[in-house]
Amino acid sequence: MLLATSLGVVATEARAQQPPARLPAVVVKAAPDPPGPRKLAGVVRDTGALALDSVEVSIVSLQRRVFSKADGTFLFDNIKPGTYDVRARKIGYGPQILEIAVDSAGGTGAFALLPLTRVLRPVVTTVARGGLSGVVGDTAFNALVGAEVRVLGHGEYTQTDASGAFHIPIRPGSYLVRVEQNGFADRLVSVIVPPDSGKCIYVMVGPPSRRLPVREVHNIDDFAARLTWRQHTRTRVYTHADLEQMNVEWVYEAVQRGFAEIHQGLSRIDDDCVAMVNGGPEIAELRKFTVDDVESVEIYDVRSPPPRNDGRPAARDPGAPIGTSRRGIDPVPLTNTELAVWANHTRSCTLVYVWLR
Repeated sequence: MLLATSLGVVATEARAQQPPARLPAVVVKAAPDPPGPRKLAGVVRDTGALALDSVEVSIVSLQRRVFSKADGTFLFDNIKPGTYDVRARKIGYGPQILEIAVDSAGGTGAFALLPLTRVLRPVVTTVARGGLSGVVGDTAFNALVGAEVRVLGHGEYTQTDASGAFHIPIRPGSYLVRVEQNGFADRLVSVIVPPDSGKCIYVMVGPPSRRLPVREVHNIDDFAARLTWRQHTRTRVYTHADLEQMNVEWVYEAVQRGFAEIHQGLSRIDDDCVAMVNGGPEIAELRKFTVDDVESVEIYDVRSPPPRNDGRPAARDPGAPIGTSRRGIDPVPLTNTELAVWANHTRSCTLVYVWLR
């Protein structure tokens, strides 16, 4: 009996000294069976092979999107044979694009999204107190003191107190709010203040993801100036809250609607027009953005290259390098607005700025 007990103790100590065995990672790439003619199906998982629900899956070229079910599956109906770029996105995960072919048996694909650490989107709630109030904090949920909260296009602004709270007594309406604090990335928040109550926003700001180039430092300031001086009869500015109330899925639909209002329904723009992203100089096709992507959209009735800031005309040759004229003697670079206009010079478009969430 004593021998058996001693052996048991030795075995227990031996097991305690051995590191736990690690099983190899299992990556599941299996896609569902072909769904049938004119259908495209698939499944969305994370990199740990767990099914993901509520993932936005879209076919940008067809302006179609669906959301994955609880088991991660999704399905598109009435898809013509061909090859399509299919995009999967979900907050907290890196987006992924797959090229999926649809033939006589349909098409299938399997996504594996990588989890990411992200700053949470602002939370907007209704409160009894009128105007706009809220709290600003960092990614560790610490209150930020002295953060500047400014209503773009208006004169109202304030700073957060010792608890990170603020209040601005603004009238009912649709607004874009900028939150700024040294050492943190700026945040834009859209909000609609109703006539019978106020709005409260909870904003989390994180460190800058990169050092801004010179051409991007003043983009939000330029945005505020455009809001202040714009002509309301020839422009439209939609916040994210406005877009939700419009009940549209794709930003192109909202831009088309706004452009038709400016021209009293007599004009349309092409679906492959490009927009200036976050003030520029980055541009992207307008049809790629869903309402969930953007915090604000600016629409301006600009059909020809505007003049330069120094009063001289912009370069008239679209093929000329940026910052040069036809003769190559003009050293002044094109502004972000001019870049966006020139990018659309072969299409029937208007000037659009898209601000991402």
